[in-house]
Amino acid sequence: MDSAVDRVIGAQLKHLRKSQSVTQREVACRLQVTQSYVSLLEAGKRRLHLAELFGYSSAIQLSPECVYLNVREALESNRDTKHLVHHAHTARRKDAT
Repeated sequence: MDSAVDRVIGAQLKHLRKSQSVTQREVACRLQVTQSYVSLLEAGKRRLHLAELFGYSSAIQLSPECVYLNVREALESNRDTKHLVHHAHTARRKDAT
C-alpha cells in the first residue's frame, strides 16, 4: 500500500500537523487511535479514508477543505503524482457534461 500518492499525502499531513504545533500523540489522543497509527498515516504506509480526513483535520485544528487543498497542491506539484490529479480532474469534467 506504500504508493507515491500515499507518501505525498502522508508527508503533507505531517507538514500541516507540524505547522499547527500539534504532536502525533495529540492527534492520536483526539482521534482515539495509537500514535503508531498516526505515524503510519504520515509515512504513507496506511491509506487515509475520507472519514479519517475529517477527524485528522479537526485534530490539527484545520478545516477539511484546507487539508484537502494542501494535499491536492502537493500531489499536483509532485512529478510522480501530478498526472493522476490531472487525469482525475479531466475525468470529472467529462462526467459533468
